[in-house]
Amino acid sequence: TSHLSEEVSALAFKVHPYRYPVIGWKGDLRRIMRDDLYRHYRTYYHPRNALAVAVGAFDTPQALAQIRQAFGEIDPGPEIPPVLLEEPPQEGERRVVVQRPGGATPYVQMAFRVPAAAHPDFPTLMILDGALSGLGGTRGGNAGGAARSSRLYRALVDRGLAAEANSSLYPTRDPGLLRVGATVRTGVAVGAVEEAILDQLDLLTRQEIPPEELARVKRQAKAQFIYTRDGVLGLGYVVGFYAMVDRPDAFFTLQDRLERVTAADVQRVAAATVTPRQRTVGWYLPQEGAQSAAAAAALVPPVFHWRAEAAGTQAMSAPVVGPEQIQRAVLPHGLRLLAVDRPGSGMVALHALITAGSLFDGDRPGLARFAAATLQRGTREHSARELAERMDGLGATLAILPGAEGVGVAGRMLSEDVSTYLRLVGEVLTAPAFPAAEVEKARGELLTALRVSAMDTRYVAEQTFRRLAFPPGHPHAQPPAGDERVLQSLDAGALAAFHDRCFRPERTILVLVGDLRPDQAVAEVEKALGSWPRGDTVAAPAVASLRAPDALRRETVALPGKSQSDIVMGGVAVERR
Repeated sequence: TSHLSEEVSALAFKVHPYRYPVIGWKGDLRRIMRDDLYRHYRTYYHPRNALAVAVGAFDTPQALAQIRQAFGEIDPGPEIPPVLLEEPPQEGERRVVVQRPGGATPYVQMAFRVPAAAHPDFPTLMILDGALSGLGGTRGGNAGGAARSSRLYRALVDRGLAAEANSSLYPTRDPGLLRVGATVRTGVAVGAVEEAILDQLDLLTRQEIPPEELARVKRQAKAQFIYTRDGVLGLGYVVGFYAMVDRPDAFFTLQDRLERVTAADVQRVAAATVTPRQRTVGWYLPQEGAQSAAAAAALVPPVFHWRAEAAGTQAMSAPVVGPEQIQRAVLPHGLRLLAVDRPGSGMVALHALITAGSLFDGDRPGLARFAAATLQRGTREHSARELAERMDGLGATLAILPGAEGVGVAGRMLSEDVSTYLRLVGEVLTAPAFPAAEVEKARGELLTALRVSAMDTRYVAEQTFRRLAFPPGHPHAQPPAGDERVLQSLDAGALAAFHDRCFRPERTILVLVGDLRPDQAVAEVEKALGSWPRGDTVAAPAVASLRAPDALRRETVALPGKSQSDIVMGGVAVERR
């Protein structure tokens, strides 16, 4: 999709430097010489153009003194050349179609010109972006795909038109872009996906978003602010980021500005933004004959000081977590719980590992991945839509991450929502319903993803290495993403049987870290997962010991239309046990 994004940006902007990709065009890279690089460095890399951000547990006057001592004597450098180019108004729809080898499925992307981050309407645009695909981060953007309760997910992914859909709003110093995009499902007409996107955008211009939807997006915003403050690195980054594109205090006032946004504001800004006149549309169409491999698979004040206490939260600290801070418990049914209390953080992070990875696929590669992909698509108590609305309404996250030996579970919640969140997680892990319609949706998404991976140099190199390094029949020789033939053949019964066999409490390690006392953690987990029944013992498949090959094994795979290569190499390591 990067080629399509570059073409859309170059078309959406006619004059402003935002039209250029950050890495530059290939021709420019070939022409740039050492003197060009040094001239750029001398022009921009100096204190006059720098912003220092310090976040953490320290004495402020002492830290400022150390910063001045380290940087104060450096020559401030020349005045920064201003960007004087002003993008002219867009006066009609612009379109581009990219046709090149190297892809397995079409993509659609739209871009609409939006104001700079400092504009009063920018918080409203963030809420609009959240309604489209969920408010996934304080910098904007939903690179991981739309929230399951969002408009784009329901209109495109839920209806089987797209394998993934998202929107992104990246704060910029000058007017930028709101992007909307989708990965077209195999066999679906690109025009149908574009039409579905336009229907959702048009709806936002004609109707106010319902109160419950507005509240859900604002709740996501509140959660993201708390999550961002959980670590000094992430907080320092967003503070500096917003200071560069807006004001030094922009990040700390953003949540209040988002809370003041009304449904009428969203409709007004949508009507002014997502118009045909301001629309730039791009299609990526894989070039005919290129899918042979798919079948195989800013100026700121010098110092701005903010104290956490002034914002109603505790001062940040950086506790060192060691064995003595980890509280361990084993529940009666065998689940192992590790808890670390981080008082004052306002949030709790969950990580779990269940011994249910692709190692247990047997002769059906992709079984574990397919089962993991359907866990959040409906339980015995809630439909997929109801689950999504409840989870997104908490501003919480939950990801099921299939791996070789285990399935990872990762999520975050506000500490006030621990009980509700763990109850929903308990449903997902212990009582998935595998509805037939949702299984078919997941199947289509997995097959599309597999075909996309088959044109990815890293994926193909990794799979080739596995085939060379492991003997036939070895679990690690099989592709964890699955085999197309197997994914086509699996049904809800096979997924339910795999879940019943491998998803058990005695095969689970659960970790909770955050604003939650260990005794509370034990009580909440017992309440949410205490009735999870133990299962029969499932022996790990026999894995033959590997020995170093007698000679070098090497294979080169050509993928048409690729501008980069990936190399994977390795050898036999020591036994872990």
